[in-house]
Amino acid sequence: IGSLVARAMGGKWIFLLSVHLFYFAPKTIRAMLSSTRFKTIKMKPHIQTLSLGYLIYRMREYNKILYKLGNAVVGALRMKSLQIPYWLGQTLVIARKQ
Repeated sequence: IGSLVARAMGGKWIFLLSVHLFYFAPKTIRAMLSSTRFKTIKMKPHIQTLSLGYLIYRMREYNKILYKLGNAVVGALRMKSLQIPYWLGQTLVIARKQ
């Protein structure tokens, strides 16, 4: 798993999931697409959006103190539903059959 974020987080990378059967580096996804007669049209970071409350909830696995503090502050400010864009190494690939 080649993204900087994935390498930094190691085994705690949040996208290291059992439902993800394969992980690709840009070089290997291009090679696989080419070998199956697909042309890579675009490859770019995939920015997702989640609520601040959910992001803080996920933080509990990494730092319980920051989770408790963040949850209290965000709850008091009524900002749990605030939508936050984030990127943690995901890539969007658009390809077309040749």
